Amino acid sequence: MKTAQERKAERATTTRQERFYPFTLRDQISAERGHIMNHTETKNVSWSEISAWCTCRQRWHWAYEVGIVPKRVERAPSVGSCGHVAIAALLRGEDWGAAVTAWLKRELEKKDMFDEEIQERQAVADLIRGIIPRYLKAYPDTFVPVLVEAKFEIPIRGMRARLIGYWDGIVKGRDGKLWLLEHKFPQQRFRSEEDLELDGQIGVYQYAAHRLGYPVVGTIYNQLMARLPAEPKLNKDGTVSRARVYTDWPAYREFLVKQGQDPADYREMENKLADFTFFQRSHVYRPLIEVRLFTRDMERRIWDMRSTHKHIYRSESFIVCGRCPYRELCLESVKGGDIEYIIKEQFEPKKSREEEINGNQQDPEGADPTTAGA
Repeated sequence: MKTAQERKAERATTTRQERFYPFTLRDQISAERGHIMNHTETKNVSWSEISAWCTCRQRWHWAYEVGIVPKRVERAPSVGSCGHVAIAALLRGEDWGAAVTAWLKRELEKKDMFDEEIQERQAVADLIRGIIPRYLKAYPDTFVPVLVEAKFEIPIRGMRARLIGYWDGIVKGRDGKLWLLEHKFPQQRFRSEEDLELDGQIGVYQYAAHRLGYPVVGTIYNQLMARLPAEPKLNKDGTVSRARVYTDWPAYREFLVKQGQDPADYREMENKLADFTFFQRSHVYRPLIEVRLFTRDMERRIWDMRSTHKHIYRSESFIVCGRCPYRELCLESVKGGDIEYIIKEQFEPKKSREEEINGNQQDPEGADPTTAGA
């Protein structure tokens, strides 16, 4: 490790910017126009990498150039990992309950576990067993599956690299039109319609479907809240409490029937509980010209990302930095500290998507693992 005097002498010789990112102004201008690129680059690109680049270039540098992610504490698998297994079985016409049971069996066989770890995994499976029947009541689907859990690869214009991604499914509606299918399991809130309209991943995945011969008209975006309705309390006189709890009217009405109460006597609760929803389906329709616009933006981001000479700098957003898993690494970097020690102690090599899936450690929402928990 360098002493403070050695670091001071090094800084006196050259600036930090010149040490790490040497380039000329001419190179900078060309890179910003996308003209200086490594045309022999063969590394594939995922939407997670593009998202990391757009969020913070320094984060992208740590994750995809240095190739490190924070060391992971062993934890229970996510609700989404089990939920996607159940949804995939549904789409294939298989027994989704048996698929969840098989998923749980695989999880429990991975290693010797403490009782708490076993209970955590059982709780995830039980939660999905409670969510799926309610989802099927909310949306009795009539579409026909065309593809289920499929990986795609498409070339990137002007480069040898390819964009890779994973579709939850492609389905055919009653009108014969094709749609992409996405399922998400948020824990706190749904994404709004406006958020989905600006979602670049949806647009690019639609473009990939067109490139591979599936003329989809849009994306059916299903959001399943990763929680079950709260159970109302019973009053001392046997009636059901009219207090506002986190549940919806169908669940409240079902509880009333179980308690021998007449739902007609509690009709005011339907409006009182209207704000609590557990499922949301959005049809994100995009004509081909809009899809091409999203694809153009994607290509420009990739060109910048793969430029031979590019700027690497930190985001100025305190929100991004405050939740970033590389925050301490950046702090030490700007102070001239020993970042190699931090990398050795707190980080590990980044796994490929296939390794993450096989290890069941992928983020169920398809997010970049560097942003997990954000």
